[in-house]
Amino acid sequence: MTLQALIQNFVHDDQFKTVAALIALDLVLGVAAAVKLGQFRLTYLANFARNDVLGKVAPFLVLHSFALVAGSTSVVIPGLDVSKISDATFALVTAAMVGSVLSSLADFGLPVPPALGRGTAPAVPAKPAE
Repeated sequence: MTLQALIQNFVHDDQFKTVAALIALDLVLGVAAAVKLGQFRLTYLANFARNDVLGKVAPFLVLHSFALVAGSTSVVIPGLDVSKISDATFALVTAAMVGSVLSSLADFGLPVPPALGRGTAPAVPAKPAE
C-alpha cells in the first residue's frame, strides 16, 4: 500500500472522522466553557494538545494506520489481530473524548448524568460523630 493510498483510506475512515469531530468539538466547547467561567489560559490549549491529542489520539492514529496496512492478518505476532486492538483503542479514546465533552457541557450548567459529569455526583454524607 502506498503512502497516498494509506492517507486516502485513513481520511475516509469512519473512526478517523469520529475522532477528528470529537477533537474539534472538545476544543471548541472547552475553550468556550473556560471563557464563560473566566478561567481561560493559553496554557490550557497546550495541555489539550499534549494530553488529549498527543497522549490519546496520536497513539490511536498510529495503531489505526498500522491496522489499515496490516488488515486482519497476524503480521507481527501470530494470532494477534491488530485491527481488533485498534478497535478497542478507538473505543477507549472515544470514551475519553466524550467524557471531556460532557465535562465541558457540565461547565455550561447543562444537565449531565452524575456518573459522567465532573464534580456532579452527590457528596457522600459524613459519618456522624460518636
